[in-house]
Amino acid sequence: MSASAPTTDLPPQETAEAPAETPRFRKLFRYLVNTGLSFVVNLGLTALLHEAFGVREATSYAVALVTVFVMNFLLFRYYVFDGRTDQPGKQLATFAGTSVVFRVSEWFVFRLLHEKLGVYYLLAIILVQGTTFVIKYFVYGGWLFNRKAKAEPAEA
Repeated sequence: MSASAPTTDLPPQETAEAPAETPRFRKLFRYLVNTGLSFVVNLGLTALLHEAFGVREATSYAVALVTVFVMNFLLFRYYVFDGRTDQPGKQLATFAGTSVVFRVSEWFVFRLLHEKLGVYYLLAIILVQGTTFVIKYFVYGGWLFNRKAKAEPAEA
């Protein structure tokens, strides 16, 4: 018999990261924070422009929507999903297109729930926004801000 170190049948120590430290959880947390910030900026800027500066409600809301759109793109690209792998102009155009598709879809589903199915309008908004919140996370994080830029052709 050799004098080797004793062996055990125990599995090696696992060094699993805490959920708050995993990249997926970090992205989800940042997405939640960004979404909350977007809501506050949207509501706050609309109210500020209307109440403090006398800008019409519809105009105030439009300015807030554009502001939040730009803010969301920048935060999604550089903070939430760190999606700097694609060309910024192309990514912005795709983000704009998906945003339009989401808004139109949300509006149609809201009308279906509220006007056709008789769901209380605030509940319909919560259902629509809650559903698209989840879908957007996967579309933006799994596709739009996760694509690799196409390699430039080699010069001859």
